[in-house]
Parts: sequence; C-alpha cells; structure tokens
Amino acid sequence: MKKYKVSETRLRSLAKTSMSKGIEIAVDTIVIGVFISFGIPPIAIAVVIEAVCFGNHYIIERLWNKVQFGRKIEMEKSE
Repeated sequence: MKKYKVSETRLRSLAKTSMSKGIEIAVDTIVIGVFISFGIPPIAIAVVIEAVCFGNHYIIERLWNKVQFGRKIEMEKSE
C-alpha cells in the first residue's frame, strides 16, 4: 500500500493566516462598532468576538482544505 505525506509550504501558511486575520480584523471592527453604539457591556463584546473568530477560523480551514495551492504531496519510502 502506498503512503503519502502531505505538507504545506510556508507561502500557503502565510496566505491562510493573512486571509484569516484580515477577515477577523474587519469583523471585529464591525462587531465592536455595533455593540458600542448600543451600549452593550465589554464582556459581551469579547464573547461575541471570540465566537465569531472561532467560526471564521473553522470556515477558512474547511475552505483551504479544497485549495491545492502550496501543498506538497510526497510518497513515503516503504520499509
């Protein structure tokens, strides 16, 4: 049976991280602006932001699983 090793290049990791952080900054800014305008307590803002960031990270990881950019697939040596 053939075994394969899948790894990511640094460029792929950088692209994923940049995309994720860019979206998180935009969403955080919107959430904070909306919540502050309604006078919602800071703890509620923190909880919502963390939940949104969690969801954002999950979705981005699932989407990047479908992208082959920066993926290295190598056949492992048999023993």
